[in-house]
Amino acid sequence: MTTGPEDTREQAGASTAHREDGPITVVSFNLRFDSPTDGANRWRRRRRAVVDFLDGTADVAGLQEARRRPLGYLVRHLRAFKWVGVGRDDGRRKGEYAPVFYRRERFERRDRGTFWMSTTPDEPGSVSWGSSRPRIATWVVLHERATGREVVHVNTHLDHRSAEARAEGARLIRERLGRLAGGRPVILTGDFNDGPGGEAHTALTDPAPADGAPILVDARHASLSGHEGPDSTWTGFEAVKEGRVIDFVLVSNDVTVVRHRSVVARTGDRFLSDHLPVLAVLDLPATSGPAVP
Repeated sequence: MTTGPEDTREQAGASTAHREDGPITVVSFNLRFDSPTDGANRWRRRRRAVVDFLDGTADVAGLQEARRRPLGYLVRHLRAFKWVGVGRDDGRRKGEYAPVFYRRERFERRDRGTFWMSTTPDEPGSVSWGSSRPRIATWVVLHERATGREVVHVNTHLDHRSAEARAEGARLIRERLGRLAGGRPVILTGDFNDGPGGEAHTALTDPAPADGAPILVDARHASLSGHEGPDSTWTGFEAVKEGRVIDFVLVSNDVTVVRHRSVVARTGDRFLSDHLPVLAVLDLPATSGPAVP
């Protein structure tokens, strides 16, 4: 795997990827599904480089557009990771997954689940608000073995057609976080299919959430070192499209964002996806565990 001229693995934050404590490196990455119309950019031509990037960089990764066959490839080759997720069409194996991968030696899973962006969020395959297809959020509670710290990671892929579905899905995620967080820090990764000024992003980063939901901030703006890399997360496999920011890492406001970067990751002269990976190096609070009643 190669990267853009300034995007070495060290600069991308990979130097923390194999530690058992300290800051964690989180990646949000829309893989682009395996489409026969993609020609030279088909999954089989990119997949080894995607594995190398994730294996060399991430402690935890929220992925989008992971259908069963590409997902199987990742599971077989990312041997340092475990994962959680279900297919969005039936809650089992059918349709796109929004999986979360996590480094097995650093974390153990305490709980997990999936809900659908609909008025019946616990019904597999359910669709509401004019969404083009079922949309899901995958969540997992991770326990850091070396320190006892815990974090709730949620990963999603909001609808690309319906603004109402994106906004209502964001509100649902925010409401569910009020139940899931339990005093623990939160990481939300995802392709929102809309920008920082969109209704979904605005709903998720509302500074006065209701029902005990945690306050979320955009890691891009909260980073102690500022944002690095292009002001974009979209390439279309052709070129970085400046100003097209649709992929995010959001965190609860008790998390310190050490670095944030849009990574121009390539294999040869080919982008790894039609999206850029978004990387954040995060320092969890020292006593991050479930709240004691």
